[in-house]
Amino acid sequence: MTRPHDETDPVEHDPTGMRALLGSLGDPGPMPTDLVTRIEAALADEARRAGTWPAPAAHDGAPWPSALPADPDAAQVLTLRRRTRWQVLAVAAAVVGVLGVGGVVVQALRPGGLTASVGMSEDSADAGAASGPEVAETGARTLLAEDDELGVVVLQSGRDYSTASLAEQVRASLPWDGTGRRASSAPTMQAQAEGPGKALGPVGTAAGARSCAQGLGVPDRDTVVVDLAVVDGSPAAVLVATAESGRRTVWAVERTCSVTQADVLGGPSTIM
Repeated sequence: MTRPHDETDPVEHDPTGMRALLGSLGDPGPMPTDLVTRIEAALADEARRAGTWPAPAAHDGAPWPSALPADPDAAQVLTLRRRTRWQVLAVAAAVVGVLGVGGVVVQALRPGGLTASVGMSEDSADAGAASGPEVAETGARTLLAEDDELGVVVLQSGRDYSTASLAEQVRASLPWDGTGRRASSAPTMQAQAEGPGKALGPVGTAAGARSCAQGLGVPDRDTVVVDLAVVDGSPAAVLVATAESGRRTVWAVERTCSVTQADVLGGPSTIM
């Protein structure tokens, strides 16, 4: 039984707000040609297979047989084949439906898409530089170390921080903190060559950063991000610890910071 459409409730009624949300997305552009080709080929293949199956005969009222066919394997294969066909069609339809409302999904699956979505790509860093701390001309951000077991990310941004406004500066530039990312590629050749040497100090390594965090009293379960930068005009490091609750605490420390000597320049300050 069908219900007549209530003319007082327009077709475009959108109680969930999804139409407005999708409408705010930018133009995703055309679907990739190779993806269209694969979907069309899969649908055509399944349509051909469906056409080879005999149509079911009308039921004559006789009781259905209770015994299994002589070849039970054949019946099992047929059942699985039908299930697979509908699964393929459902997946293909879902892909078309998703891509039809926005190519953001495709972008997220491409190289760099996921990191870009959390503000970790080089382009997003450059775009956010204006609202965050100043970035020195020679201070392009570099990933020096990342250790999932230690829960540590070490970056070198060359940003110019001030202890007087440390919390505000870090809050404005939070996209650089990178916590929760998957392990990335190996540290840069510069980091491998210099290690915990003169230029970077102990906090330039994942183990050194965790040691510094321990010296600051940061629990081992908290994630730690260290930015080797400039604080009050001198080379230093900014350490951000993120607790399981999401609370972030920031310190400015000397690059010699360790478990036995924290060498705090500023903080701790809570930025959430």
